[in-house]
Formats: sequence, structure tokens, C-alpha cells
Amino acid sequence: MSSGLLDEEQRGKIISGSRIVHLDLKGAPLKLSYLEKIFPVLKKWGCTGILIEYEDTFPYDEDISILAAPHAYSKEEIRHIGQSLKTLEMSVIPLIQTFGHFEFVLKHKEFVSLREVEKYPMALCPSNTECLELIFKMLDQVMKLHPDVTHFHIGCDEVFHLGICDKCISLMRQESIGKDQLFFAHVKKVAAYLKDNYPQIEACIVWDDMFRYAELSAVLNCNLGDIVEPMVWYYQPSFQLPIYGII
Repeated sequence: MSSGLLDEEQRGKIISGSRIVHLDLKGAPLKLSYLEKIFPVLKKWGCTGILIEYEDTFPYDEDISILAAPHAYSKEEIRHIGQSLKTLEMSVIPLIQTFGHFEFVLKHKEFVSLREVEKYPMALCPSNTECLELIFKMLDQVMKLHPDVTHFHIGCDEVFHLGICDKCISLMRQESIGKDQLFFAHVKKVAAYLKDNYPQIEACIVWDDMFRYAELSAVLNCNLGDIVEPMVWYYQPSFQLPIYGII
């Protein structure tokens, strides 16, 4: 009876490229003992790397230590995870949300002023320079514990609150831009920071959904193609795009 697993020859024939497993750790970091068991299994199934979405399970410290949950991993545990994957010749792709899904940051009273909509903690304000300062600190701390990564995922999906606050409205009027351009400009600043400060980063990855309905001209004018790579997420049986979508 077949085990259902592919041997090396079969994997080479059937599968090519990277096969990445997404670990979404927010709220519940997996025990190291479990990860040490599951990583070899994933490797055997053909996985080539792990996309790790830390959210509040990363051990942020210094003036942003409040972002780390009480049950967050320690720095040594993060290093251990990286070394375990390196031993298995599997890559690590950190995922840090830098626009939407920012509740784990904006829920804290210290960062309420960074919200796009004061009432809701989902998205930051891309027109507030303090947001970038905070994001850069977060990226630096993650890179410090993952110095060898070549790919970094900056999230940016489901930014439902965009171009709403007074700062954003004023900026859009001033520069004669729309919400698409506002979104892409922020993404570009975050990705450029990683590429400029960490030359080993070959690709900054972003979720694709905010690109699907965007005007092609807005994307081309921002020159995002040189610094980001969209990663598709879709939960339906078949992937369909609007006729004016670009991906």
C-alpha cells in the first residue's frame, strides 16, 4: 500500500520551484517540540520552506516590547527555529504585517494615534510618518534574528480602511492621487527600506488581493515590479479576476 509520499525522483518529475507552508502563529505559538516533529514531515512531503507569520509571537523588545505577547517566543527560540530549518535545507520567510491586519499593534493605547480610523485597529495611516518609523523598528528586529533570509513577506492584504482620515484625504488632494496610489506608495516605502538596508533580500513579497482591482496605470507608475513580488491567496475552488484586474 502506498504511503502517499513522494520520493526524490517523483518530486523532481511532478513538482518544481518552491513549495512553501504558511504557519500563522498569531495568538498561539506552536511549541518547539511540535515544530521539530512537523518540519521533517513537511520536508518529506516536498516542502522547501516555511512562511512564518509571527504577529505578537515575535519577541519584540526595547521601546516596542509591548508588541510581544506574554507567550511570545524567546530570541533563542527564534534562532532555534531558524537553525532547525537550515539543517533541513529549508528556507525561512518571515511575514510581518505592515499595513492591514495591524490589530496586534494598533490595539495598544500607545499606538491608537497611528490608526487610519480611530475607532478601528485594523489598518494604519500611510500618511503618518510615525507609522513607518515603527515598521522599520519591527523589520530591523526581525532581521536581526533572521540575518540570512533572502525573502521577506510584508503582508499588506485586506487594507479595508484606506484614504479615510483627514491626513490621507489632504495628501491625496495635494498630490492628485487616488487610494491605489496611496496604497502602492506605502508598500514601496516599506519594501525599499528592506532592499536598501538588507541587500541579501532578493524579494519582498506582498499578498496580491489589493492589486486585483487596481488600475494598471497606478501600478506601473509606482514601479513596484522591481521591488515586490505578489503572492496569491484565494480560498475558492477556482481563481477568477475582474476583467480589469492586473494579476
